[in-house]
Amino acid sequence: MDEQLKKSRKAFDSYVSQNKVFTEEDKRRIRDRIQSAPATFISKKRAEWFSKLMTGGVVAAVICFLAIFIGSGLTHNLGSSDKSAESSHMESADDSGSMIKGFNPEAADKKDSSTLSKPNELTDDAGRVKLEPELQSIYKQFSAKHDDMLLRGLTPLQIFYLYFYAEDQKDYGVQYWLFNHDPDIEQTFKSEEDWIQASQKEGNSLLEKVKNSYLEEKITDDSNAYILISSGANQSTENSLGFGLSKNKAGVWKVNWMPIQ
Repeated sequence: MDEQLKKSRKAFDSYVSQNKVFTEEDKRRIRDRIQSAPATFISKKRAEWFSKLMTGGVVAAVICFLAIFIGSGLTHNLGSSDKSAESSHMESADDSGSMIKGFNPEAADKKDSSTLSKPNELTDDAGRVKLEPELQSIYKQFSAKHDDMLLRGLTPLQIFYLYFYAEDQKDYGVQYWLFNHDPDIEQTFKSEEDWIQASQKEGNSLLEKVKNSYLEEKITDDSNAYILISSGANQSTENSLGFGLSKNKAGVWKVNWMPIQ
């Protein structure tokens, strides 16, 4: 503490004359010292503040630049990704079939509802109803088990062939099990025996007509179809017979009870 006082006294003495009288010159020196000291202090503080401000400004500018640059890059990448995804989706739609151009819902849902069989195609050289080997195998299995699942996937016309093949073979029991036996369907014949007895009394007029007619499968909807039996390929329905079939609950085509329409 004494040392600091000595230094202060020495500094003060350098501005004050050694005379014991406080002269005008002493006053001028003191005023100059007072005026110069704050200016130096303020200038120094201003320099320090400006330096700090410049340093902080540069850092802030760099941070803002990086933020803008990174944000711009992310936006560009996201935009590119969206465009790529959209482009891929459009290409997939074009490849898959025509989500965009030329799509016709009615044409897409339209089914091939007609299959034509000419006279005598159903019979062999001896005039007996014939079956293709695969259908013959199905008939053999069905006649033994009466399992509808054996008929799964067959068309109405194929079921029609099985029905009249059984009639031509006088295998009326198989015919009976080709009818639709769903519980909610009213059955004309309550048992296989009733059907066999009734069939044995009837003639074969319908069978002979089938052998010598054009047969055309007509699917009216997902659950109903009929076989058009006509004497000519272009005959109207007025001069033809219709043989009705329907799908059972298992999705298998079966013969309707009283099928002739």
